[in-house]
Formats: sequence, C-alpha cells, structure tokens
Amino acid sequence: MDKKLFLSLVIALSFFTLPEAFAKDVKDIELSSMSLEELLNLEVTTSSKKSESLDVTPNVMYVITAEEIKKSGYQSIADVLNRIPGFFYSFKPLEPIIQVRGIAPNENNKVSIMLNGHRINNVNESTQMIWPVNLDNVEKIEIITGPGSVLYGTDSLVATVNLITKKTSETEIKSSFGQNLSLTGSAMTGYRIDDKRGLFASATYASSEGWDSEAFYRHSGEKIGTEGKDLLSRKLGIIRPSGFLFTQGEWDNWSFQFSSINQAIPEYSQNREALGVKATRYNYTDNFDLRNNTQINDWLSTSFIASYDDKRLLRAVEQNWQGNVLDTSQKTYSGEIGTQIKTSSHYFQSGVQASLNNNRHNYTIDKYDPGKPTPAGSVQSILELTDTYSLGAYVSEEFKLLDNLTLVAALRGDTNSILKRPNFYLSPRAAIVFTPFQKWTLKAMFNRATKFPNPWESPLNQTWNYERGADWASKLGPAKNPETLSTIELQSINYFGELRLGINGYYQQLNDFIAWSSSFTNVGDFQGFGAEFDAKYPMTKNIFAWMNGSWQKASFKAKEEGDHGSIQNPQGEMNGVPSILLNLGGIYQFNENISLSTSLRYFTDQVVRRYDIPKNTLTSEEWKKFIETPSNFRWEKVSNIFYLDASLNYTDFLIKSIDLRISGKNLLNNRSRVSMTYANGDMQPEGMFLEGTIRYRF
Repeated sequence: MDKKLFLSLVIALSFFTLPEAFAKDVKDIELSSMSLEELLNLEVTTSSKKSESLDVTPNVMYVITAEEIKKSGYQSIADVLNRIPGFFYSFKPLEPIIQVRGIAPNENNKVSIMLNGHRINNVNESTQMIWPVNLDNVEKIEIITGPGSVLYGTDSLVATVNLITKKTSETEIKSSFGQNLSLTGSAMTGYRIDDKRGLFASATYASSEGWDSEAFYRHSGEKIGTEGKDLLSRKLGIIRPSGFLFTQGEWDNWSFQFSSINQAIPEYSQNREALGVKATRYNYTDNFDLRNNTQINDWLSTSFIASYDDKRLLRAVEQNWQGNVLDTSQKTYSGEIGTQIKTSSHYFQSGVQASLNNNRHNYTIDKYDPGKPTPAGSVQSILELTDTYSLGAYVSEEFKLLDNLTLVAALRGDTNSILKRPNFYLSPRAAIVFTPFQKWTLKAMFNRATKFPNPWESPLNQTWNYERGADWASKLGPAKNPETLSTIELQSINYFGELRLGINGYYQQLNDFIAWSSSFTNVGDFQGFGAEFDAKYPMTKNIFAWMNGSWQKASFKAKEEGDHGSIQNPQGEMNGVPSILLNLGGIYQFNENISLSTSLRYFTDQVVRRYDIPKNTLTSEEWKKFIETPSNFRWEKVSNIFYLDASLNYTDFLIKSIDLRISGKNLLNNRSRVSMTYANGDMQPEGMFLEGTIRYRF
C-alpha cells in the first residue's frame, strides 16, 4: 500500500481509539444533531415542500448540519458537496465544477443552489460553489441527488442544494486567514420576538491569491515567439475581493429574504500574463422574494411567492487588451400560487408558477481600448434583446395506504418561449415508501427533471450561431431542446443498533445534454448506473463516525462532434470523472470545549486526456498544429488519489464567547496530477492548506 495512503488511514482512524483519559469531561456531552434519536427524526423540507422525515422522502437525500459544518471547517458549498456520495469537485481552466453521478458539465448551472428554496445561480457559468456564500448563516444543508425539481421548476437537473438559514438572536463576528493570502470575514446578527417573528442579517467578504496548479491544458502551452513564456496563467483558486449580503425577516404568515453576491475571479481564457493582460469575470446576483403561507383551517392552506432576480455575468479585460469583453444579464420576475390539502392519509398540493425574463444588456466587444474615449472595434449583441416567459404547473399526491406504506405521485408540465417554438414538457415523479420494521425503510423511486437552456445556450444567441453566420460554430446550431434527466432509484435505509446505513442503486438517462461543443448545443445522450452508500455511527457520546462512497458506470450513447473532443474518451466516459469515490471521517469531542474532526477523501479510475508536453518553444501556429495532431495526446486513468483533512475546534477559548478553529486540507501535501474537467490536460491540485478562524459571539 502507498505509504502516504497508509499514513492517512492511520491518522483518520486514530481518534476512534484515543484513550478515555482525554475525554474525562464528556460523559454528559452529545454531539448535536448526531445522536441516534436525532438521526431517526431528522426533518427536511426540500423534497416535498413540507416537513417530513429524511428517511421517507421520495428522493435520495442527504443533510449536513450546522454542527458538522462548524466542526469540519467547511468554508464553501464545494467543501460540503465533496463529502456527499456521488458528488465530485474539480477544476477546469475557467472555474471549479461540480460533477454528479458521472455527469461532468462545463458549468455549474445543472446543479441548483437555493437559499431557503430560492435559486441563486447566475444566468450562466455560476461559481457560487466557492466563496463568498457564508455557511455560518446555515442551520443545515439539504441535498437532493438526481432530479428533484418537480415542485420547483425547470432550472435544476442533476442535483438540488438547499441552504436552510438560521433563526437566531445572537450576534457573531468571524475572521479566517489561511495560506495563499486566503482571507474571509463575516458578521451576522438576529433578533427574535418569537418563533414566528424575527429578523436576521449577515455580510461576508472573501479573497484568495490561489495556488500554482502547473496546469497543462489546451491553451496553456501557447508561447510567445521564442521567449518560451506561457500566454495563460496556470494559477487556480484565485478569488478577487468578493462579497455576500443576506437579510431575512418573518412576521406571522409573511416572510421575505434578500441576497446579493458580488464575486470576482480571473477570466483564465483571457489572462495572458506574459503580455501583461489582466482579465476578470464578475458574477453579480441580487435575489428578493416575498412569501405568504396561510393556514385556512385544519386541512387547507395556501402559499404565495413573488420574487425578483437580477443576474449578470461580466467578463472584462482591465489591462493590455487582448481578446474580447462579454456582458450578459437577465432580470426575472416570478410568481407562484399554491394550495395544500392535508388529511390523516392524504397530502395533496398543487401550484402554478410563471416568470418573465428580461434578456437585456447582452453584448460582446471584440476589441476595446480603455485608454480611448470611445470603444474601438466590433460591438455585437449576443442575444436577441427580447423578453421570454415560462409557465409551469404541478400536482402532487401523497397517499398513506397503510401505516407503513406510502405512495407518492406528482406531475409537472412546463413551456418556455426561449426555444422560439411551441413546446410543452412533462416531468413526473413516482415513489413507493415501505417501512416493514421500525428501523428499516425501503424506497422505489422514479424522478424526471426538465431543464430549458439558458440564453447563451438557446436560439436567442445570434453570435455563436452557425445558422446566423458563425461558420466556426456547431452546425447543429444552439440547443433546440431542453435537457431531461430520468432516474430509477432503489434505496434501503437500515438502523443496526446506533448505526444508520443507507444503500441505493440507480439507473439514469440524460437526453439532449447541453454543453459547449464549438458553441453551446445539444451534444448527445448519456446513460449509466451506479450504487452509493452512506453510514453514520454515533459510537459514543463523544465520538461520531461517518463513511460514504459511490461507484458509477456511465457513458454517452451518442455525441455530436465539436472542437471540445475532450468531453469524452473513446469509451464515451466524460472527461475528469472518477468511477469510485470514498469518504471516511469523524468527530471526536475531547471535552465540552475541544473537538477534532478528520476526514479522508479518496477517488480512483478518473478519466484524463494528457499531452506529451513539447520540450521546445512553439509559436502560436506551431502550437495550433500540435494540438490538432491526435498522436500528441492520449487517454488515461488517474488511480488512487487521496487527501487528508482535519479541523481542531476550541469553544470558549481563554474567555467565554470566543471560539478558535485551526483547519487543514490535504495535510500530506498530495499533489499528484489529476484531470481537469472539460479540458484537454491535467493539473496539480492545491497542496497542504492551513487556515485559522476566530469567532466572537455576543
């Protein structure tokens, strides 16, 4: 066995056998939300828009609590998702990407990120997976793996991640500082009158200098003349000063929330450092919603949501212009009216959702000189400056046939004018939930999600459109069909003493997958199957252990050819995807103040496309010829990659209300080269990363 892997296992498991002398004050301490009783009665709301036990939801779901987030040192949504079975977090040259069950998109919009049920993804190429979204706001994170949007709409496909925020009266200030000049700071405060009335607000700042990835991908080998300097930056993980604001209020049946993300990251495809070029991608999203939930009588209730979303992605070149500027924005006005009927054996709900999308201020500038009073070069609208609308409706029935047998059926229908043709799509859900014994639940589920293309991907795009004169673009034209993901899932949840074990198998079929392939288009159909498990074990009152893993086998049935031949290997497997993922970890509570969390992440059989890196300096023309020569690259698999993480927490450090945390990622500094998602090439991941956090509560 690899020495580093063996050492990682020893360290990750060592705290399970620490002598009781170190835990002399823990006999009356329990890890919040982690006892067997809590696991049996853990309530969620995301799957069915109502409170229900995690074990009986009509989806495969996972929950990460605030206690786990704090003690594990998670700072970003990506940190959390790395721990979930079937999820894998990696980088491409532009930004970090989340893969789910072997599906590796070239952007993150196929995963819905929600705040209390409100989607906060940008209009395209979302990067909310990384900072600055503040996880200290969060009471718990509910995650649906696979299609789970039957009650929400057509913006989610492979997963739904819902951040449920806290209801608190505390005030807290937190600051973190780590390697690579990584800095975060946040402040949050709340005021509660009672359970139904209160106000909460928070603000967050984040920045980081990133790390040298030594990435070698399609563009990074370009050279300038004979000087041998790379045209593109090979640093990853850079966060330029970014911020996140959040406010939420409740008053009896009414509630509102507002969130704002202002994020800046390098635009790698434009960052030609050797030419002194500096380019930045700005992600702006402002979201507001107003809600009313009214209980009319014992069995009838109604719901109302009105929301506004202002989303903008700006790619700006700020120094020594080389390349182009892109600016895309969308303003969305949405509304939903719903009805819920509850009896002793039925729970029926229906709703109508509508939105108007204002697609304005979308343009590209081929050349621009900030030093001149007027822009130079060609300015062209990316999209038709037109409004689009979407209309959807759903019905759902949950029928408790017996005390231990529940049937669930739901159906939604949607139409969207973004396709510029008459259309109507159905997305069904069906589930059988059977509990033969108190601590054993069996579920059989069918779910389908339909996701319409965003404006960049759609027929509205008049710039990257072969049919409108872009002869370099895919001859299929922009995406003409929505993506549909259908899954059949079988899940067994068992309790063996204090151990909770969930095992599930699935088959999935993704039709009309949308990705960049010389412009965005429907690149093909994808299918596969796999298995996942999740184990949680409160071993004692001071030790909580967990382990999960997944295996998948999935490939394209058919794929359109494009310049991104790196989407798949010859066997049809998506680039950057590992077939096996394993996570092992736990939390050890030394005493009422000190806890240690460790985790070991492992993956293997990852698809990678590698080049034989040229030893001599190439001109741009020579480089173009090099990458177009098939014999210069090869498909391989990356095997046995592991990372060890740990977090030490000290509550009430020195004085009451001050908490201290020291976190470390990749503690054994494993920098073995791994694949880049959706790219021709590989990279070195971030090495050992240490971070200190201080928190003051008052």
